[in-house]
Amino acid sequence: MQNFEAFDELQKKVNEKYYRGRGRKIYSDFKTFGSSDKIAYANAMEFFEWIRTNDDGREIKVYDFGIGNGLFSKFCLDKFYELDVHREFTPRFHYILCDISEELLQKAVKEMKNYSVETKVCNATRELPFLREASHIRSNEMYDDLPAKIFVRTENEICEVLMDERMKRNYVRAKRIDVKTERLMERMPVGYEIPMNFAARKHLKECLKHLRKNAYIDIFDYGFSSIEEIKRYPSDVWNSAIVREFNSQLTIDVNFIGLEEEFNGTCQPQKEYAESILKEKLHYVELKQLYYFNDGEVLDNAKEMKKFGYPSDFIDSGITEIDDYKHLRIIKK
Repeated sequence: MQNFEAFDELQKKVNEKYYRGRGRKIYSDFKTFGSSDKIAYANAMEFFEWIRTNDDGREIKVYDFGIGNGLFSKFCLDKFYELDVHREFTPRFHYILCDISEELLQKAVKEMKNYSVETKVCNATRELPFLREASHIRSNEMYDDLPAKIFVRTENEICEVLMDERMKRNYVRAKRIDVKTERLMERMPVGYEIPMNFAARKHLKECLKHLRKNAYIDIFDYGFSSIEEIKRYPSDVWNSAIVREFNSQLTIDVNFIGLEEEFNGTCQPQKEYAESILKEKLHYVELKQLYYFNDGEVLDNAKEMKKFGYPSDFIDSGITEIDDYKHLRIIKK
């Protein structure tokens, strides 16, 4: 007999086992932007300008969730301290690394040995009592890992998608569905499985409670931000792709449509975000990890790119790979 269960319950169970078993090896299991200097530099540059405009003499607190291998955070700090030439803000600057794994936190601290950083072991799905008067809160490829439910609209009703560990599906009529979810699902195309990132929603609500006025939250992750993106694919292709299994870990696309609407945020492609701040054209490149290269870096890495199937004239070839990574900005008014 197959053991079907709600996807959020399955995901929580499977991922807790995965994290216990993989430890520091987890970031060699799949490709991420966790080592992306471009996004990190852009984020630090924008935040530095925000401080210059909004500084009121109080402590400056940045909370960084989903730290990965620590390089993203390191690049942010590199750029921030480079910009703070006169050390105007450094004495009041507190950078707090937040992750469920003490082991990963300590590894990240080693990457940032030249900086003074704080660490907090925490579960992003629970209350976060250490959050206080945050100037900026960031999560980087964390929401896809948090428990989410999956729903599908049929011709007659809204169903919840149950799943077993072999990722076989079973549709059952959704029970106790909240009004926001129901209204969003009524707009979705029939037959398409749609993630609802309830744990991410809970995390955002908790973060907003402890955010300073006019401060902001940044979410970087992969997912979709419009119905047009969903309908770009046949339903069977879409349904087979929203859940990803990496070496027994389960991740799921982030439904930026729901998060953007509920929290009055602004969503855009991640690459466009970085380009607008860095003022240069970037190329999505998938090697051993995911990168955004400028023209010079494409030329410098031509040999490595060729090994991964990229043409020698990549810049002029007109090739544009689909990049499903998004940036969501939420400001506390």
